[in-house]
Amino acid sequence: MDEHARKPVYCIVLCLFTLSLTLAVWVPEALAQQQSCTEKLAEAEKMYSEVQPEQAIALLTECMETNEFTEEERRRAYRLLALSLISNEQLDEARDAVRNLLEFEPNYQVDPVQDPPVFVVIIVEIRQEIAPSPVVEKPRRKRGISKWLLIGGGVVVSGVVAAVLLGGGGDNSLPAPPALPGGN
Repeated sequence: MDEHARKPVYCIVLCLFTLSLTLAVWVPEALAQQQSCTEKLAEAEKMYSEVQPEQAIALLTECMETNEFTEEERRRAYRLLALSLISNEQLDEARDAVRNLLEFEPNYQVDPVQDPPVFVVIIVEIRQEIAPSPVVEKPRRKRGISKWLLIGGGVVVSGVVAAVLLGGGGDNSLPAPPALPGGN
């Protein structure tokens, strides 16, 4: 083959090589973007266990925004996000994640064996913050002495009324006073 005939072949080979190189770089990245949130949750759990909280946080927040988790996965994701944020010393963000967890699952029970103490403390604090405030009853006034005075007064009045009503129908006049000594 002469020089002119080889030139198009080189161009085709070069183009195919460039295309395959581009696809080799682009396709895995595109597939990684299509990774399901279930797979990302599993990957985030792996990252957390390997003490890579930044990567776990990135994977979880991406799926939290798209809302593609099942209910069980969402509970696990909120917990893992809070734990990763605590591990990454982002306590304010961890409190937000715990708040979201407790709003999603109000009866969430901590596992004191597996959950770090900081996580347990944050759960308790957030529960106290979001718990409905109890209805405060007005204190009852103590009626100790006043109650007995009222009862005693009622008994006296009842006795007087009974004496007047039952006091006989005869002579209502008083007896004559006794005579004074020495007087006639």
